[in-house]
Amino acid sequence: MGLWSKNNRACKTLWVSARYLKQYSEVFDDAGALKMRGLEFWKDDLDLRKIEAGALATQLSDMFRKLFGAKFEKDVAAPQAVEGMRGVLIEGNKTMADLAEKVDALFYFKGE
Repeated sequence: MGLWSKNNRACKTLWVSARYLKQYSEVFDDAGALKMRGLEFWKDDLDLRKIEAGALATQLSDMFRKLFGAKFEKDVAAPQAVEGMRGVLIEGNKTMADLAEKVDALFYFKGE
């Protein structure tokens, strides 16, 4: 499992964004251990899950950039960011902490 810390902007921004999108209702300290299969978008059918995960990844990317002022890391563009997050989202045993680790690698957040 990846790092989940209130001191990490990727973790905090992911937590508030996914919670706003009604993916879960857990408090910050409990959210890091949440598995992808426990989020609201989850579908057992892989094809449907890929579609839902892509839509969620797009929403998250837009929120990070437009609401929180994040930028893509060097050599990362929107398609790579969305696909990177989608790759984690479709894996049922991956956690929110794992997703935050991927988010941190794809986005630069103010104050990092």
